[in-house]
Amino acid sequence: EKMQQLSRRLDPRLLDQLLGCATRLRPEVERDGLGLTKLEFALTMVIELGIVKMEEVRPFIKQFRTIDVSNNGRVGIEEMKLMNKLSPQDLAKLRLASARTRSFEMP
Repeated sequence: EKMQQLSRRLDPRLLDQLLGCATRLRPEVERDGLGLTKLEFALTMVIELGIVKMEEVRPFIKQFRTIDVSNNGRVGIEEMKLMNKLSPQDLAKLRLASARTRSFEMP
């Protein structure tokens, strides 16, 4: 059954399901109408197929948001440098400020 999904054609119903799933995973992302990214497609397909559950993915998204101290939607060397430079108290303040910014972005 799940392997048959790999040969399934993308139809409007499936696309709507995948877009809905991507929106639930990343409500802060403003959709541009161009569709899903490659990674959104892969992740939402494995969720829709029941290979992983959304509840299993959410902790990783939360972890990402915690690490993304610059709030640019990416985790890289700059975050690592910043995290190593700041005191735990300053890092906590930065994360709190970043979380407040994100809460205003979410619908």
